[in-house]
Amino acid sequence: MLTMEKELAPLGVRVLTVATGVIGTNVMTKQAGTFKLPPDSLYKAVEAQIRSRSEGEEQVPKMSPDAYAEVSQAVRAWRSS
Repeated sequence: MLTMEKELAPLGVRVLTVATGVIGTNVMTKQAGTFKLPPDSLYKAVEAQIRSRSEGEEQVPKMSPDAYAEVSQAVRAWRSS
């Protein structure tokens, strides 16, 4: 993303890239158990991993929604400055 920043700077465009990671919500629980690949899928060998990820079981630390909201507010403040 540094390339985009350098390319757009001469045009007066400021670029900020934020990679927030995983946010701890229950949005994925509604889909639990519904993921299924077609029988001839090229990804059949990793279907279990895809299913686990689609159900929100990443096994990584999750950012709280409140913390995400704080980051979002900081980004909005930066953009308006």
